[in-house]
Amino acid sequence: CIVALQDSDGLDAQHPAFAKNPIEGAPTAYICPGASCLAPITTADELRTQLDALVQARHSQAEG
Repeated sequence: CIVALQDSDGLDAQHPAFAKNPIEGAPTAYICPGASCLAPITTADELRTQLDALVQARHSQAEG
């Protein structure tokens, strides 16, 4: 599920991304593959790398 927000105010307080905000005013992505979020991401290349790694890990788990 992808949720695009201007700030975390639209999230339930129980959501792992609640109270997470942009870093230094830059667009910031938070990937939360469960009950916690990974480190904030502020570049497209890093976002791509993290998403690729997450997809690969899930494929490995499904095959294992």
